[in-house]
Amino acid sequence: MKKLFSGNEAFARGAWSAGLRFAAGYPGTPSTEVLEALALLPDLECEWSVNEKVALEAAIGASLGGARSLVTMKHVGLNVAADPLFTAAYIGVTGGLVILVADDPAMHSSQNEQDSRHYAIAAKTPMLEPSDPREAYHFMRQAFAFSERFDTPVLMRSTTRLSHGQGVIGDECGRENPPAKSFIKAPAKYVMVPAYARPAHLRVEKRLQEICAADFPEFNRMELAHDRSVGYITSGIVYTYLREIAPEASVLKLGLVNPLPASLIREFAAQVERVIIVEELDPILENGVRALGIACEGKSLLPVWGEFEPTMLARSLGIVLGACAMARSVQGNGASRAATGCRASARGGDGRAQKDAASANAPVAAGNPPTDIPALPPRFPAFCPGCPHIDVFRVLGDLGAVVSGDIGCYALGALPPYNAMDTCVDMGAAITLAQGLEVSSGVDPEKMIVAVIGDSTFIHSGLTGLVNAAYNHRHTLVLVLDNGTTAMTGMQPNPTTGYTLKGAESFRFRYDLFAASVGIAPENFAEVGAHKPDEIRSALLCMHASKKLSLIIVRGTCVILKRKQAKAGKTP
Repeated sequence: MKKLFSGNEAFARGAWSAGLRFAAGYPGTPSTEVLEALALLPDLECEWSVNEKVALEAAIGASLGGARSLVTMKHVGLNVAADPLFTAAYIGVTGGLVILVADDPAMHSSQNEQDSRHYAIAAKTPMLEPSDPREAYHFMRQAFAFSERFDTPVLMRSTTRLSHGQGVIGDECGRENPPAKSFIKAPAKYVMVPAYARPAHLRVEKRLQEICAADFPEFNRMELAHDRSVGYITSGIVYTYLREIAPEASVLKLGLVNPLPASLIREFAAQVERVIIVEELDPILENGVRALGIACEGKSLLPVWGEFEPTMLARSLGIVLGACAMARSVQGNGASRAATGCRASARGGDGRAQKDAASANAPVAAGNPPTDIPALPPRFPAFCPGCPHIDVFRVLGDLGAVVSGDIGCYALGALPPYNAMDTCVDMGAAITLAQGLEVSSGVDPEKMIVAVIGDSTFIHSGLTGLVNAAYNHRHTLVLVLDNGTTAMTGMQPNPTTGYTLKGAESFRFRYDLFAASVGIAPENFAEVGAHKPDEIRSALLCMHASKKLSLIIVRGTCVILKRKQAKAGKTP
């Protein structure tokens, strides 16, 4: 019987098979399950770190000590890890180092839609992008040897559909046992002061040239068909969509998306009449192909935002799924015209037919919703019944507070019926942004400004904001919503919970001691119950009236976690 693996599980299996010894990360959808799957496998250290920068730095250290190492995060987490990433490219590796980053086209669970391929280019770091769980397994398995061969960290890009989609991975390989390596003192390689960093940069440039010149059939594949009127260049999950709607097309499938294989792209382009780049989000491949002097199309046909899917691609590119399928996907007056034009285009017909197809598809290519799809009533996400955050936002709304929010379940406080959150930028920004509002002239000084942040996010990057407030004599009012877990990404532990990813007992972060260490007076620190709105209101009013830096901890266990604990026979 064949077993199905999600893309994230396949990544984990591939890393373990490659002899992975250390894995770290911070939970972030859609990447979270990679570390959770690794935690169930033997013979490796696996941990949730307090943020992505810390995770990458720990993995760099493990790599320099000779251990094959993996870091996982979502796309916005790579922003946090960018500082060590750029220098890691200069110092290189001892044991292979892979950084898995999961992008989120269409923003299923994210605050922006950034394209992580930009980081690969900017950091001058190789990036691999598999198309399905089978490739996720094999690309990950080979990435560590690739990293060691070229003395470089390797970025591995996933997207939501790949991470959460399922497929077979074929026969699993046994676990490798790479030769043991030891840390060797080499300041000229590992200490990036300017005198050592300058020659390191030259090594990075030479490395990219070597990778460009090498052949990687295990990652890149040219699939030439009888019809060469159009040749598609694509990568990642989009390749599977393209193959679904155009199984007989000529395609150059790229698994190594940085640096681009220039000679292979030129060879492919020389054998087709027209080159179209099919990629989600930004025109990274398109710009790279154009830089080689090759005429191509891409974002003139396809949007630079959102998530692709087969029917949308068929309509935008003018490919026939079959007369019936196309008729279903393009309803209304333009259906027959679009289908006719698409058939001519797929056969390499005349320019007028292609123009007709492009015209029919223009609304989709421009990103406007097709008119044939009936509008569904909107369904806003909402707090779970009994959520410990509900009373907090009711109170904040009643008080008319200006609320600087953060990333977590509690961001739902911005939606009706609460309408009680005014900003949400990035992890940890609640506390620092509130300080900016405090010193601005745009908020009435008598108005209550409250920074609302979750327990895991507070540990991730809120601590520094509170230190900054204390250091600069701010009177910021900080509200930490501690629900006993990292709820938004699936109940992962963090340093406030008292246990680790593998369930081992650990210390539990003490808010009171931290508050005292930054000079918060005892009367400006309070812990209240999440389901006691009168106590929450009283604490907020008291702290606001003091005009001093204050910290309020609102404790209430996540209702989903409570159910899980009850099912497992544990006491919350």
